[in-house]
Amino acid sequence: MSEQLVEVKDLKVTYYQNGVETPVVRNVSFEIKKNETLGLVGESGSGKSVTSKAIMRLIAEPPGKIANGEILFEGKNLLKMKEKQMQKVRGKDIAMIFQEPMTSLNPLYTCGSQIAEAILLHNKCSKQEAWERAVEILKMVGVPSPEKRAQSYPHELSGGMRQRVMIAIALSCNPRLLIADEPTTALDPTIQAQILKLIHDMQKEKDMSVLLITHDMGIVAENCDRVAVMYAGQILEIADVKTIFGNPAHPYTIGLLKAIPKLDEKVDRLYNIRGMVPRFNELPNGCTFGPRCDFCDKKCEEEAPQLVNMGDGHLVRCHYAGYLPERGI
Repeated sequence: MSEQLVEVKDLKVTYYQNGVETPVVRNVSFEIKKNETLGLVGESGSGKSVTSKAIMRLIAEPPGKIANGEILFEGKNLLKMKEKQMQKVRGKDIAMIFQEPMTSLNPLYTCGSQIAEAILLHNKCSKQEAWERAVEILKMVGVPSPEKRAQSYPHELSGGMRQRVMIAIALSCNPRLLIADEPTTALDPTIQAQILKLIHDMQKEKDMSVLLITHDMGIVAENCDRVAVMYAGQILEIADVKTIFGNPAHPYTIGLLKAIPKLDEKVDRLYNIRGMVPRFNELPNGCTFGPRCDFCDKKCEEEAPQLVNMGDGHLVRCHYAGYLPERGI
């Protein structure tokens, strides 16, 4: 039996902007193993959320389009499924926690009814059984007074409670893969830690895989088994979490790690990577990270680097992968 749950191969997603087809995810490949947490990291505008929506087949056409590639879930290509088939997968086998619960939850329905709706959609049971299951799940995800909270509307709950409701909806049908897109955005650190621990505990209890999308390297260090670093619609580096933090091989990954404040160091100014993530319709020739890289040379400007296998599953998209120490990094 394959240990891979999900395999994304040469995924390309495009959007039409001013009548021009612009690629926003370009030849992205990675896999998610069974029962593992893969972190997908990078700055805002790197294409992380678009990649997750492509896995769920939630790219709106138009203006978007999955132009190329395969997304294999337990060996079946999701991109070849008809929408009715995909509806059976979406929510039951693959579930997603969206970035902002206030815009993802329906303000006109109680939290309990929204969880029960997901249960009824994928299971043969009565409305009463679905409601009882919804209350049970709310209790499981740590919502106090679940019977009362099930009767509440989203606006009556705090941000942390709304996020727990989103998690309850996602877990209601025991998915094999949980996609968590910035699940702790706008939450204070205490609630953030609780939400991440809840996802981790549910993963162990239900034997599911997790795709954790974030820009916070601290969250990655504590919660992920492997890491894929994304920039301008491409994967620049993939490795296990110890390798990423102990022996990063791409200048962008190194820059992300250097930008993390250290408690034992006093500095006048925190490190930041110069420049900004380029717009997808203004990508440079050659290496997309080149204009922000201190070690960019003529080869980097003219020739796009390919993913290089450094061994043990450590993939790097850099002309000088393995030679950075000689270049002063």
